[in-house]
Amino acid sequence: MPETWQAEIAQPSERWIWVPNAGELDGAGAERWVEDVLASLRDTWDGEWTDEVDPDARALLAHHLAGDLHPGTLASMLHWPLPAPVVSRVRVVLGGGEPTSPEEWRQQGFDVDEYAGAALGPGLRCLASRTGEIDGETVEFLTGIFVFSTQEISVMVVVEAGAPAIFGLTIADMPLFLAELEVVRPDGTPFSAEPVPGMPSDPFDVWEDSSFV
Repeated sequence: MPETWQAEIAQPSERWIWVPNAGELDGAGAERWVEDVLASLRDTWDGEWTDEVDPDARALLAHHLAGDLHPGTLASMLHWPLPAPVVSRVRVVLGGGEPTSPEEWRQQGFDVDEYAGAALGPGLRCLASRTGEIDGETVEFLTGIFVFSTQEISVMVVVEAGAPAIFGLTIADMPLFLAELEVVRPDGTPFSAEPVPGMPSDPFDVWEDSSFV
């Protein structure tokens, strides 16, 4: 299914990096992609980027390029909001079957509200946090999932970050990302979400989502 559906994304800014599928690149191609991204980031940050950042940034890019993505992933991007080796990963994921209801998302630990500012149509914004350990240190992991569904198909835009500050900067860019994101069906027609039962649109919510405040 994900081989025939397509995600069409307009980068909100140069701080967003498209990640190719690892299987699309050989070893030399992967190394070239990493170096090209580093060169682009140096230009983007125009003097704020330092050579000391390169080793960690290079390792971070290689890690995400080789990462094991959900089998329904249509596209993966990295948001690089600071001149440092810290990123959010944003994935566009296709799922089948009946959509998960707002109450089911809440039962899974998410705060849920309506999202009305996307090109895909009406949807849900689901936010959650959890703690874990990395190298003996307690770390807060944050996840945001924007869900757009029909009765048969869901498109989920998954935001993942390991630091609250980075997550907040990425979430602030998501209205721009979602306003341009289109998903195209195998027959060439655009995917369009249906209204979420029990979550009627409110004109104030539409204005709030489009104001980027």
